[in-house]
Amino acid sequence: MESLIGFRRLLLTGLWICAGFSPARAALSVTLSPSAASGQPVGTVVTFSATAKGATAPLYRFLSFSPASGFQIVRDFSPVSFLQWTALQEGPYAIQVKVLDLNGLSTATASVQFTFNSRVKSSTPVVAATPNPLVALYSAPPCTAGGVRVLYRRAAGPIFSTPIKPCVPGASVNFYVAGMYANSVYTLQQQNISATGTSLGSPLSFHTGAIASPLPVITPVAPAGARTSTAEGVMMVSAFAIQSPFVGPFATDLTGNVIWYYQRLTAEPNSVLLRPTPAGTLMLLLPSVTPSDGGTVVGQVLREVDLASNIVRETNVAAINLQLKALGKDTVNWLSHDAVRLPNGHTLTFGSVERLYTNVQGPGTVDVVGDMILDLDQNFQVAWTWEAFDHLDVTRRATFNETCQSNIGCGPLYLAPTANDWTHGNSLRYMPDGSLLVSIRNQDWVVKIDYGNGSGSGNVLWRLGAGGDFTPVSNDSQPWFSHQHDIEFDGTNFELYDNGNTRVVQSGGGNSRGQVWSLDQTALKATNVLNADLGAFSPAVGSAQRLSNGNYQFVNGDLAQNSAPFAQAVEVLPNGAHDLSFSYSAFVYRVFRLFNLYTYSF
Repeated sequence: MESLIGFRRLLLTGLWICAGFSPARAALSVTLSPSAASGQPVGTVVTFSATAKGATAPLYRFLSFSPASGFQIVRDFSPVSFLQWTALQEGPYAIQVKVLDLNGLSTATASVQFTFNSRVKSSTPVVAATPNPLVALYSAPPCTAGGVRVLYRRAAGPIFSTPIKPCVPGASVNFYVAGMYANSVYTLQQQNISATGTSLGSPLSFHTGAIASPLPVITPVAPAGARTSTAEGVMMVSAFAIQSPFVGPFATDLTGNVIWYYQRLTAEPNSVLLRPTPAGTLMLLLPSVTPSDGGTVVGQVLREVDLASNIVRETNVAAINLQLKALGKDTVNWLSHDAVRLPNGHTLTFGSVERLYTNVQGPGTVDVVGDMILDLDQNFQVAWTWEAFDHLDVTRRATFNETCQSNIGCGPLYLAPTANDWTHGNSLRYMPDGSLLVSIRNQDWVVKIDYGNGSGSGNVLWRLGAGGDFTPVSNDSQPWFSHQHDIEFDGTNFELYDNGNTRVVQSGGGNSRGQVWSLDQTALKATNVLNADLGAFSPAVGSAQRLSNGNYQFVNGDLAQNSAPFAQAVEVLPNGAHDLSFSYSAFVYRVFRLFNLYTYSF
C-alpha cells in the first residue's frame, strides 16, 4: 500500500495515473467481513475488515445504514482497511465499504447485514462494562411514552444524571454513564419521565475499574473557595505528549480527582482533544494511522468519538482533498487546532495551504503556509471554505517572521523544506449573527469573517489587535494581545488567552494574561474589561472561558518546568485575583469547564 504521503503528493500535484496508462490488472473488487457473528448485544465493538483485490493504491470509505438514520459516513476515504464500530440502538444495520483505487480511478463496494440485539430481557434493566473502566453501559427496558434517564451516585454522595432520551416503543433505551471515580461502587437507577409524572426503576450496582492509561500528575495549587464557580464541576483537560508515553484527554472534579479519561483504540497514535460538542461527543485530532509511515505525519485525521471512545465519524486529509480537488480549490496539508460543532450539525476546522510566492515574503521564491477554514457537513463533506490567501494581505509577514519545517511547527510540507508560517490560525468561534471569529496567532489578530451561515463572501469584516481596525481603551501601556489563543464570546464580551510573545520580547520579560474585551463594532472601540496577570509566561497553547457565575478560567498550557512539560489552569475573579487552580505534569492545549460530561455550551 502506498503511504499517505504518497497519496498526498498524488493529490497535490494532480498526477493522477489513469487506467489507460497502467499495466493490465484484475478488475477491482472488495469483500467485507465482521469479527463477530451478527446478533451481538448493543454496545459490542465489532471490527469490519475489508479486503481489496486489483488495487495498488486503495482508499476505503465505511458507511453505516439503519432504517431510522439512512446512510451515514463513519470513516471517509482512508488507507485504513478496517472499522471498529458499534451501535447503541438495537435493530438491523448494514455496513458498507467503498474502495477507491487512486491509480486506476475505479471503485468497488461491498456490504454486510448486521443486527445488534437488546441487552434487556423482559422488563429488567441491565448494566454492563465497556472497554473504558470508568464508563458503564446502562440498558433500560422499552417504554411507551415520554423519556428516560439514568441517575447514578457513589455511596451517600451527590446524585448525577445522564441526559433524557426519548422512549422508542418496543426497544430498549441505552446510555453511556460517565463521570465516575475509579475503583468505586455506584448505584444506577433509571428515571422514567412522562406527562403524568416520574417513576424509578430497580437500582443496579456497578463497580468501576482501575485507570488503564498513563495520566499526568494533577496537583491542586489553590482549592475551591467561597467565590469559585462550582456549577461547572467538571474540568475536561486536553493534555498531550509530544513523545511517548501517550497522554490523552481526561476529566477531573474540582479537587483534581479523575472521573473520566480517553481510552484509545489498540495501536492508535497520540491524539489531541480539540473541543467537546453539545451532543456529549469529543473532537480529536490524530496523526496519520497508516502503518507505512508509523503514524508520524501530523494532523491527518479528524475523529469524533463518544464517551466510551467509540468512533462516531471520521475524516482525513486525503478524503478532504479529493473533495477540494473536485471543487477546483487548493488542497490542504494538514488539519489543525480547532473543530467546532455548529447548531446545524456542521463542523468547522482548520486546514493549511502551501503556496510558492516570488519576492513577496522574502527575496526569490518563498514557500508560504496559510490557513483554510473548512465547513464540513454532517457526513464530514466539504460545504464551504475560506482561504487566508484570498482575504488577507500576503505581503504582511508574520510578526516574528516565523518559519516551520515539515511536521515541526506546522504540518507536512511538500513544496520546500522550510516555509513561512504566515497565519497559524488556532481558534474558531461561531457568532450569533452567523459570522466567524478567527484567532490568527502569527498576525497577532482576531478577525471577524463574513461566514453567512455557510453562504457568506468570506470577507474580513474587522481586525482586532495591533495594527487592526480598533482603538484600544485601556489603562495598560501595552493593552494588545499577541500570539493569542482561544477567542470566545460570552454573549456580551470577548475572552481570549494572551500568550504575549510580542509584548514579552519587546519588554524583555513578562507573563501571559487573561483578557476580556468589550467591543463597540460601530465606533471601532475596544475596551479592556479584564487584563489578568496569570503569573507565568506560556509561549504557546492556552485557553479562555467565562464561567456561569461571572468568573473566568485561563490556562497556561506550555510552562516547561526543568525541561519537563508543565501547565496550569487558573480560575480568575472579575477583579483579576486568582482562585481555584491546578497544575499538570503535561502540555495542556485547553481545559474546558463543564456542568457535566454530557453538556458543552459553546
